[in-house]
Amino acid sequence: MRKSVLLFFLFACVAIALRNPDWWVHPQFVAEDGKVFFAQQLVLGPAAIFIPLNGYLHLLPRVIALLASSFPVIYQPPIFQIAGVLIAALCATFFTLPECRFVLASDHLRLAVSALVILNCNGEDLFANLAAVQVFLVPVGLILLLENRSGFFRAGLIALIALTAPALMLFLPLAVWRYVRHRNLTAGVYMLCAAIQIGLILTHPQQAAHPPHPFWLPFAAVLESWVYRVLGTVFVGVDWALFAGAHGGLVLSTSVAVIVLLALIWLRFRRPVNDTFWISMLLGPALIFEACLARPELLDLFPDLNHFTLGGGARYFFLPCCLIFVAVATVIARIGRRWPPLLQTVSLLLLFLVGIYDNYPIPKYRDLHWPEAAKKIESWKLHRDGALRVRIQPSKNALWLIELP
Repeated sequence: MRKSVLLFFLFACVAIALRNPDWWVHPQFVAEDGKVFFAQQLVLGPAAIFIPLNGYLHLLPRVIALLASSFPVIYQPPIFQIAGVLIAALCATFFTLPECRFVLASDHLRLAVSALVILNCNGEDLFANLAAVQVFLVPVGLILLLENRSGFFRAGLIALIALTAPALMLFLPLAVWRYVRHRNLTAGVYMLCAAIQIGLILTHPQQAAHPPHPFWLPFAAVLESWVYRVLGTVFVGVDWALFAGAHGGLVLSTSVAVIVLLALIWLRFRRPVNDTFWISMLLGPALIFEACLARPELLDLFPDLNHFTLGGGARYFFLPCCLIFVAVATVIARIGRRWPPLLQTVSLLLLFLVGIYDNYPIPKYRDLHWPEAAKKIESWKLHRDGALRVRIQPSKNALWLIELP
């Protein structure tokens, strides 16, 4: 088992690195990696670890930025990217461990689910950066809360996750129940860290005012997001899913959602499945809704719900996609319980083959000539002779700049 886990970790690292070879041809910062984590570490030093972003702590990216700061500026983007690859690979590999059998008993199916996480999820802004590592940590944190185990290592791991990934706060009721019933150390530590994050969020000033929307609009946005960015994307790929969304609007979304819901209800009464299946079905829409609340600007892209144009933000749809993989694997394990393990695994992968084909490649980044920018930043570090602005990815957005005072 150890050998297969190690082999899968190596496979995950290579698969992520190959999704966009341009990462290591033209290493550069992406989004918050440069604008926030690198820049604030450069200006504030170790104190940057305790600076909230969007109202909450990002402990792991801040610590990695602190460690990377001891290297020359030119090497820091690849350090950030390598760290992002390793964290994503470790999180995907976590689900292959025997400790996760309570979620999905078949070792072969868990390997396949972990492979789908790497190969199928739309990775436009997801892989090889620190800005998105929190979404990989949330499934690990959820499994730690679901399993009835404790210990100092698990408690430390859940603390790191809770102080990095605020989406885990959605599962606070689960942690409270675990602690009250079992006095679980992991749940207790998580509750403390979640309280810190909640306190920071509640005391964080409102960043921007957004135009009011009809109360039904967020729910419609959730429905379309669930159908196109989760169900559609993982089965037929992001391009076909967005094409269908652009031409289908709410009517097609509702039709697909109703069909899927009726199929699940039929399956539940026809062939009962375990509780994990229903947890995944319930948490998926909840997390989509959380994503819409976290990014109200998404709603601006739904002016009449007849033109679905939502793109980008792949990280916000990662966990629901993972839950879909687990749910489908659970159904296959139940329906094909007499099938050979290899046939179950192949069946799961074949269902998502078209999605893998469309989602795996990631568009190349423009070469923003980081070596030249690194020289300017090194000069700024030595002389501090005036403000400096450096463009980073995504370069199409003028807001993504490294700004040094």
